[in-house]
Amino acid sequence: MEHATYSKGRRHGPTTWFFSSGKKERMATFWYDQLHGPYEEYWPNGRLAVQANYIYGLLTDRIEYDEYGKIVDVY
Repeated sequence: MEHATYSKGRRHGPTTWFFSSGKKERMATFWYDQLHGPYEEYWPNGRLAVQANYIYGLLTDRIEYDEYGKIVDVY
């Protein structure tokens, strides 16, 4: 399931995806279909899996976590 904001037929603003359980799967912010701003992915247990930031579609930083919340990679 997805909850998104559109402008002129393109994804623009916050978008949230959900697992079938109803828990958050991903959250992202778009600027006319380009990732722009914070991006987060979650494990099915609800813990953060990925935390990243984009500027006009370009990845600027990313942190990955294991299912227990421990940082496993930074780039």
